[in-house]
Amino acid sequence: MWKQYLIVFGALGFILVAFQNCSEIEFGVADLSRAVDPADAVCDPFANNDNSVTGSQNGLIGELRYLVMGVHGDSRSELNSRHLDYYMTQGIPADGVLFFSQVNTPTMSFINGFKNGAGIVLQNPVNMDDLVEYFSMAFESRLQLGMSDVEGSYQLALLSDDGSRLYKENDDGEWEMLIDNDGTHSARLICSTDTLDLTMNSAVPFRIQYFQGPRTEIAFQLLWRQVGDDDDLNDPLCGQTGSSTFFSGYQNGGDSVPTQAYQDFLDRGWKVVEAQNFLLPADVESNPCAGE
Repeated sequence: MWKQYLIVFGALGFILVAFQNCSEIEFGVADLSRAVDPADAVCDPFANNDNSVTGSQNGLIGELRYLVMGVHGDSRSELNSRHLDYYMTQGIPADGVLFFSQVNTPTMSFINGFKNGAGIVLQNPVNMDDLVEYFSMAFESRLQLGMSDVEGSYQLALLSDDGSRLYKENDDGEWEMLIDNDGTHSARLICSTDTLDLTMNSAVPFRIQYFQGPRTEIAFQLLWRQVGDDDDLNDPLCGQTGSSTFFSGYQNGGDSVPTQAYQDFLDRGWKVVEAQNFLLPADVESNPCAGE
């Protein structure tokens, strides 16, 4: 029994050190306007994002957190019960700063973990496991129309495995939740019930939170479609859940292949929000991953 206490106290001591060392990048509080050392940048660890089409002012910036068994729960079932608020407040900040060009990860198996610009795979230092489960990501960016987009009202949707949330900053400077797709679950698509009015001059600040519970399947896509005043926002695929509902083929190590239901969804006007539509927050100097 005394050995178990030593392990727990040792992990707690590590957490205190981790928070002291990483407080400068605490989500929503830290000053990320400084230039990020490319060695500390974690560039699009999910295979379907492409930094080569991202300019120096494009993308999403964020932080990575993780949970430790024995500290945040004594069993996998306890960790599986955690939600986004718990990850955001109790998770241990990992080294490095996340940069994504877009949010475009179809349902797939995630086993490679997070590698920084120095080539180091980030690990849970308590048990030295790669961070492939029980981690969260929190991003900030601004949403804008691209040259080929049309001004008007847009409905957004989040596909995720496990939980995710989408917030926008309203005219009063407050964060308003547009989509709540929280919880430990297989791939699930939740669509916003409100629309976002965008012009060519729009740059709407927003935040996305995501967590991965038990390994190894993940999904993380932000999609949108333009809608008219009389269009029905209740798309048939909104609210649907299932590992093979949206993509297949990945289960045996192959590529993620859209199902007919997902293809029909795209045919109804939906599309993944493109890299050109993400503009870094105004106080972030540049994206060190751009053009890679």
